[in-house]
Amino acid sequence: MVVKDEQQFGSSTGSRDESRNAIDVRAVSVSFGGVRALTDVSASVRAREIVAVIGPNGAGKTTLLNAVCGVVGKSHGEVRHFGRDVTNAHPTRIAQGGLGRSFQDPRLIDSATVLENVLCGAHATIGYSFADQVLRRGKVGRLERAATADALELLDLVSLGKVAHTEAGQLAYGPRKMVDIIRATMSRPSTLLLDEPSSGLDLAERAGVERMLLTIHKEFGIPMLVVEHHMDLVRAVADRVLGLVSGTVAMQGPTATVLDSDEFRATMTGDTVDTEQKVTKSYA
Repeated sequence: MVVKDEQQFGSSTGSRDESRNAIDVRAVSVSFGGVRALTDVSASVRAREIVAVIGPNGAGKTTLLNAVCGVVGKSHGEVRHFGRDVTNAHPTRIAQGGLGRSFQDPRLIDSATVLENVLCGAHATIGYSFADQVLRRGKVGRLERAATADALELLDLVSLGKVAHTEAGQLAYGPRKMVDIIRATMSRPSTLLLDEPSSGLDLAERAGVERMLLTIHKEFGIPMLVVEHHMDLVRAVADRVLGLVSGTVAMQGPTATVLDSDEFRATMTGDTVDTEQKVTKSYA
């Protein structure tokens, strides 16, 4: 990778304390008006681990991601990122602390190129100020060249280099989703939150997203919390699974153990879910 001022460009992953969990969510509850979206949800993501969040529509999966990255307003409980308390912190502060996020609907700048969109992901780590832009043009130019080279290398890593100079508005939906994920990866965050990275994609495109996630994880060791509906993708990438139903944790444990369980099949099909008596199933 390209180096920046004698350090790897986008150095969030280099400063994390891997003796701590990447994410700790402790008894988090979120309400919208009188509607409880999450109730006493506790979960964790270990360093270098991928955890998939699964469940039916309306289970609170995206709300959980939003609570972690600070975009739900006020939540109750506690959220920690590599040991640092980020409960109800401003989203900008959380992002600057090394937490990256992609979205169900990829929010790209259509009039900008793919490369320019990916470079937007470096805004918190590029390393120069407004004063530098006025007074230290040499420094700014050097850092921007390093960021551009790094973005191109990252795009090549996931086979998107060929569209680097294409306007984002010309991309099909599948490549747009992938560009959104790469933009979130550009600053080398210490943790990635991915909201339904394969939603709306066909089988071949889902396979491309699977390869991308595994490549990013292998190359940078970034822990991920991934909301996902396609169980083939969950099986391929996730170390553990967190199952939500009606805003509460219904089950959690190693991926194969949970997905192959009778409890999972019953819960996901709704055959035996009782919101008054539901018991959390935890697998060692």
